[in-house]
Amino acid sequence: METFPSVRASAVRDTLAFLDKFEPGLRTCVLERVPHESRKVIEETAGMAWISIEHDHWTVDAMIELLGRERAIQCWRDSVCDLLERPFLRGFVSATLKVIGHSPVSIVRLFAKGWTLVYRDLCVPTLIASVDGQPVIRFEDIAPAVRKYSNYLDSWNGACQGFSDVARVSGSVKFDIAPDKSWAEAKFFWEEQAIARGAVPRRR
Repeated sequence: METFPSVRASAVRDTLAFLDKFEPGLRTCVLERVPHESRKVIEETAGMAWISIEHDHWTVDAMIELLGRERAIQCWRDSVCDLLERPFLRGFVSATLKVIGHSPVSIVRLFAKGWTLVYRDLCVPTLIASVDGQPVIRFEDIAPAVRKYSNYLDSWNGACQGFSDVARVSGSVKFDIAPDKSWAEAKFFWEEQAIARGAVPRRR
């Protein structure tokens, strides 16, 4: 059975639930821009089931329209932090980091592995190392449907930045997209204090 690129229903609704924290009234404004059929799918699909991006792209597009690209990316970034600060998930993330450590490569590997819990058939996330030793997630084989609804790539940018914040290692994320949108890369830069702990090699 062929599957269409999809997002976990609970993740879609968690993002929508966060919108009013970011800006009062934003959730209603976003949902007003979602066609009735798609809104019904978003609101009624079981949490662990999947929502095709044919339906979810309306929420992504609406956030870009209402907030502008930069503020929408910030909203996605903050929503990831908000989600992972919930008591149960905070404890899970904290315990996991204690086991794997706070090295950039370990943290980014965890993020890449967790990707498939939220997204299905959108791309293939692969952890690679750049020439200067900084960890990179390369999103390969991006599905044609995602390229059609290319605002999704901005939501990925925000998600990568949010995960970097949750890891509590000071640094930044550089997000690049191929001209044909067939791949994207999130390069995680850790600042000198992380390098001093031996987390990543010093640049030569």
